[in-house]
Amino acid sequence: MNILFISANRARTPLPVMPAGACIAAEVAASAGHNVTMLDLMFEKNPDAALDRAIARSSPGAVCISLRNIDNNAMASATSYIDFLPGMVQRIRSLSPAPVIIGGAAVGVMPKELFHRSRADFAITGGAGDGFTALLERIERGGNNAGSPAVLPGSTNTENNAFIIPDFGRWVDISRYRAAMASVPVVTKSGCGFTCAYCTYGSINGKKVKTRGPAEVARAIEKGITRGFRDFEFVDDVFNFPKEHAIAVCRAIAPLRNRARFQCLELNPLFLDDELLTEMERAGFNAIGVTVESASDGVLRGLNKGYGAKEVHEAAEAVARHGIRCMWLFMLGGPGETEDTVRQTLAFAEKAMRPGDLAYVTCGIRLYPGTPLEQTARAEGLLTATPEEMLEPAFYCSPAIPLPAMLGMVEDVARRNPQFHIAGERLPRFAPHLMKIGGLIGLRPPLWQYSPMMKRGLGALSFRP
Repeated sequence: MNILFISANRARTPLPVMPAGACIAAEVAASAGHNVTMLDLMFEKNPDAALDRAIARSSPGAVCISLRNIDNNAMASATSYIDFLPGMVQRIRSLSPAPVIIGGAAVGVMPKELFHRSRADFAITGGAGDGFTALLERIERGGNNAGSPAVLPGSTNTENNAFIIPDFGRWVDISRYRAAMASVPVVTKSGCGFTCAYCTYGSINGKKVKTRGPAEVARAIEKGITRGFRDFEFVDDVFNFPKEHAIAVCRAIAPLRNRARFQCLELNPLFLDDELLTEMERAGFNAIGVTVESASDGVLRGLNKGYGAKEVHEAAEAVARHGIRCMWLFMLGGPGETEDTVRQTLAFAEKAMRPGDLAYVTCGIRLYPGTPLEQTARAEGLLTATPEEMLEPAFYCSPAIPLPAMLGMVEDVARRNPQFHIAGERLPRFAPHLMKIGGLIGLRPPLWQYSPMMKRGLGALSFRP
């Protein structure tokens, strides 16, 4: 059967992200014997015209739309990434009788809501596994939606059969992503067993952690190197849990360090110590990110993080003893947040950052159906929207500190310290051109390491839409 895959993500801030999920699903379908065409909308100047051409050329028996994010998660400057979706589905139906399937990380977060909003024929949650291929087989045999569920799991078995690194060059124009300084995403495990109050990882990838063999990960990266890639980013929900698996992966990829650069922005401070950081240095990691969220015991308890301020400070002390650049990720405004706790977290951030590090600060927390934080927001009278209405960005912000006051405190620090970046800040319009020039003159990922320099030299400090 002819299948058209559409990678619908067009967000390029702070940089374009290679569509790993869409490419993995395409390879799964191709491996099942289908004739697959990919339309990547990231760099298309006229998406509608590109869609028309793709349908005319592929004559699809099914159209699969991959959705990465619902919105930008920024309370002060919320931007939806799904407004186009109903119109796209309607346009597809005007051009082809093929059933429309939606999937991707966004669908894993709010599957029923996106299914109803899009008016697609099917929605696939989770990874592209046996459930996905079974649906394609049913469509090929002439099956329809009558009398059967329209929202389906992508995989029904217990094994993680996803590709670690898909053959990106088969599906997308990798030269465009390289020019934009994008890294190749690498997955070493799926699932997240933590129960953070706001998080949706468990609903996207499941709560059971399933790891890939370290040697298998190394072989996949080496294959990527032979295809011309140099920069790789580990995008597991939590890279350093189990810690022993992360160490084993580091040891397996260490022989590749002279031909590759590695980074990871999903490190839990509870499992970050000298042993792991030493192995990451030996493996060739040039950048890490630590998702501390807060340096306040009370706020961390309210977010159900499973660690406290003591572990946050211990992680910072460990990072300081090593030479890998670090982005510290904070999320302010959770239950129990006050001016004092914000001040406490900002003081920690300023102390923890070394030259070359960055603090990325989100003010306000995106609410999703089914999370404990959604229940908290309803109990406190802060949320009245129905689950489907929550497709329009809804946020939690502690009643003890209004959003403008919180933003003001962060902006005061950012004015004197360009190492602070506030979620939702806009880069100058000419920033993408600077990134292209940077790639030509030898600047390499991670892009965020150049943010303080841009702020100092270009005056691009904290201006909002």
